[in-house]
Amino acid sequence: MSQDKIYQRLLSAIRAAYSAHPALPAFTPLPDNLPRQPLDPEHRPCSTELQTETGLQSSGFTELQEQIIASAPFMKWRQIYGNDQHHARAERRDVPRIHSSPDQDRRSAQGPVCHL
Repeated sequence: MSQDKIYQRLLSAIRAAYSAHPALPAFTPLPDNLPRQPLDPEHRPCSTELQTETGLQSSGFTELQEQIIASAPFMKWRQIYGNDQHHARAERRDVPRIHSSPDQDRRSAQGPVCHL
């Protein structure tokens, strides 16, 4: 499948998820002109983790989740902070835990935290 087709599917899933919650479009409409920006994909290990994870279960955003995973190889992944910063943040009581299983906690401790 072409990168353009993957982008269009991701954009469609974003629009569907956005419009499924009336408070979001009531707050501000999603722009109609979201142009695709040229970028060179940049891989990080968390992208591989996302693409191979089998325990992800969406609670209402299955299509969006599937399209994010399908788009992962074409995204520019960024390392925002390292392990020490991640663990300091995760240990704060006012910050909700992102990982829900010991296996996920173990994997997150092995590498940097990435955002796309």
